[in-house]
Amino acid sequence: QELARAFTGIGDNGKINPNQFDKGDKTVFGKTGPLDAEGAVDLILAQPAAPKHLAHKLLKEFVHPHPTDEQVNHYADRLLATKWDLKTTLREMLSSNMFFSDWAYRAKIKSPIELVVGATVAVGGKANMPFLRDSTTKMGQEILFPPNVKGWDGEETWINSNTILLRFNFGLSLSTQRGSEFVKKSQIENGLLAANATTGDQAVDYFGRLLLDGNIKPKLKQELIEYMKVADKGKTVTFELKIDKPNEKIRGLMHLLMSSPEYQLA
Repeated sequence: QELARAFTGIGDNGKINPNQFDKGDKTVFGKTGPLDAEGAVDLILAQPAAPKHLAHKLLKEFVHPHPTDEQVNHYADRLLATKWDLKTTLREMLSSNMFFSDWAYRAKIKSPIELVVGATVAVGGKANMPFLRDSTTKMGQEILFPPNVKGWDGEETWINSNTILLRFNFGLSLSTQRGSEFVKKSQIENGLLAANATTGDQAVDYFGRLLLDGNIKPKLKQELIEYMKVADKGKTVTFELKIDKPNEKIRGLMHLLMSSPEYQLA
């Protein structure tokens, strides 16, 4: 309550209305005086827990959901050394060996926005924005409307029996253009031609690079190659890239990749 008094009088424009500001003394962290918002923030940042708290949040958001104490302490020290320069500290974090390590790779579950935007950018074409917003909302992340001031819990809370199906179905909509207007029917196939990927094996490699950084487990890759060889009636066929009409095998391949466990991770 004492701390809240220091933030009185702040209007929607972020400026303080002196007539609405509580000018009386407040006692925060054992210090008493006519504290204002800037002074309150200084007191908070002076607490030993403050740099560790912020370092932990940065590491959790950008690197790994469970950072180590050593990592938290290191970046807490960097925040203090840079006088709370978040830009410099975050640049160091995102260019470190830790960020590119196997430990951090695919350690985080993509949020609905990360999943939807990432997939749309990878596939290309003109996106149907209302469809994208509706998709993230159904997955549990309504853009600009978090559930509370803390924001979304993220990570494991993004995945449940309902949302995982929605994530898979979004991949289906994106690959088949059902209920959306992402790309012309031929654009995906033209991308394969530009990459000289005209066989089933080459198509798997192409979309593996596009959607999974080319890092596909051998078992999954072999299953996808076999999928490209089998026709609807179970007959083994040679895959043929068709430009004059949508190729269902290609779109099925995209859907399978976007429904893989690896694609849910970042």
